Amino acid sequence: MRALLLAIAAAALVGITPTTAHAAWGPAFDVSGPGDASTGRSNAVVAAPRNRFVVAWTSRRAGVQARRIGPVGAGRVLTLETRRAENVRLWPSPTGATVTTWTRPDGAIRLRVIRPDDRLGPATTVTLSGENVVAVPRRDGSMTIAWIARTGPQTAVVRARRISATGRPGPVTTLTAPDADAHDLLGAADIDDGAMLAWTTGGILHGLRVTADGAPARPIFQISGLGETVTAPQLTTDGTGGATAVWVQGAGPTTVQEVAIISDDKLSGLDQLSAPGVPALAPSLAFRGLSGIVVWEERRPGGAVVVGIDADGRRSTLSRPGAPGLRPDTAIDRAGRGFAVWQRGRAIEVARFGHATRLRRTSLGSGANPHVAATAGGRALAVWVQGTRVRAARFT
Repeated sequence: MRALLLAIAAAALVGITPTTAHAAWGPAFDVSGPGDASTGRSNAVVAAPRNRFVVAWTSRRAGVQARRIGPVGAGRVLTLETRRAENVRLWPSPTGATVTTWTRPDGAIRLRVIRPDDRLGPATTVTLSGENVVAVPRRDGSMTIAWIARTGPQTAVVRARRISATGRPGPVTTLTAPDADAHDLLGAADIDDGAMLAWTTGGILHGLRVTADGAPARPIFQISGLGETVTAPQLTTDGTGGATAVWVQGAGPTTVQEVAIISDDKLSGLDQLSAPGVPALAPSLAFRGLSGIVVWEERRPGGAVVVGIDADGRRSTLSRPGAPGLRPDTAIDRAGRGFAVWQRGRAIEVARFGHATRLRRTSLGSGANPHVAATAGGRALAVWVQGTRVRAARFT
């Protein structure tokens, strides 16, 4: 389906060149305003039109806040929710807007649209009780929303509904059997204005294509094999009906696996991405068009490192060895160049790699919970929390 699946068997280690004075990462700056203290538990970033980004975070003063970051400046801080919140997520829309979702402590899932001019749409309650929400926005301004609803001590089902462009919720569809115990819900845009969903049940990764209304378009299909436990799955689609899934498999040592899903829900090219015998975890997957990259943490005898495979199938060690818990995140631009960010101890570090790019590593400062997003044209924004402040750095 893409070069990564074809070239991984021949991937070779690439040497690291430390960042020089010519590095294009700018200085770190505050995203949250004075007095807008972050809870430090949840933050997110996505690319937006015209080389801009939207950052959102949970705030101690207000439940959810967001801000648009431009190439040389920033917009005003927006308050999306005034009550306590957690698990803030951002979902870019084909309309140029950004969909923001979050969960209240009582379990209610809420969403709000940030329009390109920073006007806010109405706050919409998706469900009064749920978790692990995913949103798939559409060109007409509507979106498919899916979430996991706990129905008993050992049962949890996947549900979905359509939210109209005006914020009006449609009917709810339950997508799994009543006795399911679903976890790790994922979602991405599919062809014909539908969505592809994936989740784990009993340690097995399953997939399902749904319509714009959230109803099943085809039967549920199995993605991972029997006999191994799947954790930390990732899913992305390519716009042609294909998709790629990545996950951590097994225990002792764990491995990072990847498989391509073709348009008829058949599987192709199951590969182990991580090195044999080396525990691997926390993968992050990014796609743009038909190009994809994956990064993950490997726990080697000399320390934990971040490893990445670029769009050409080349494997690189992106970080210096450090303590476990690197939590890597990744993004990709239109040319197939990758950006990765991770936390090494208290240091926030980033790397740009792949597609004829000299691999460079940069330290941005101290903090936790890092994320990165990239525009098609190659700009990037890394975001993290430092104390009670949300911080960011631009790559231009």
